[in-house]
Amino acid sequence: MGERLWRVWACLALVALVLSGCTPKTEDQAPVSDLNPVVSTAPRVADGISFVSEGQLMVIRDAQAEKVATPGKVQAVGTSADAGGLVVRDSAAATSAQVSWFQPGTGKLSELWRSDDAGSLGSVRHLSKADAVWFSVFGDPKTVLKSATPSGSEAMVRALDSSFNGEFDVDALGDAIAYVSETQNPSVLTLRDSEGESAVPTGLGLIFSPDLSADSESLCFVGGQSATDLSVWVFDRGQGELRELDQTRGLGPTVPVFSADGANVAFRSAKDGALWIVDVASGKPQKLPFTADEGPIGW
Repeated sequence: MGERLWRVWACLALVALVLSGCTPKTEDQAPVSDLNPVVSTAPRVADGISFVSEGQLMVIRDAQAEKVATPGKVQAVGTSADAGGLVVRDSAAATSAQVSWFQPGTGKLSELWRSDDAGSLGSVRHLSKADAVWFSVFGDPKTVLKSATPSGSEAMVRALDSSFNGEFDVDALGDAIAYVSETQNPSVLTLRDSEGESAVPTGLGLIFSPDLSADSESLCFVGGQSATDLSVWVFDRGQGELRELDQTRGLGPTVPVFSADGANVAFRSAKDGALWIVDVASGKPQKLPFTADEGPIGW
């Protein structure tokens, strides 16, 4: 009986050894999950983000980044490539700047504006309801704001403060403008609408890249007391409340942009080019498995 019981235990031990693998695992052996990593994708909430990677226009669809065919190299995105993208292109020699309207469905590229000076172009925004493009042009003695339409007409929009540094955002109709009116510490973020013009009371030394939400009720931007403590901030225009999304501090946020519903903000990290999204309500950031060239992104 004892011998029979020993044989049963021996058989069970052999089965266990086969099922668990014949080679015992040592402490320095990597776990299987690290040897065969799962390819990560973006959360579905990131769908619609468009960006440029190595001169190629990309858009996130179904949690994956897809290439959007464009003739020539792309520098930056002005709006979501899903809807027919506004893109900024440069020449092969990078000696000129060009703003073009690109239609993915037809492949048609319409030039809206061109300059022989590649460094003359500042921020670019598309006003969907007004069917126009606004962009800043660096100049001497001051930087100006211009508009253009897909038909090719170009005009001055309106004069801004003489210290306007070229960074701005505008709502879909052009009724509200947010712009940075001073480049030196302390920066001044100004809001102009039908009721007048006023400075946002930030108390910050540096402010970059303002972006209005689709309903124009909120404004996000990158700011901090110095270049080493920059984070994403959100200003509620109705309540007059300013809130720091402090978990973005240290991530090197640049060029923030609201999602269509205003619930999230996407930004690019200046440290490694990684794309991030941050939930406005919780302030929790999430890194996406994509990197972008230096320059604006769209959503």
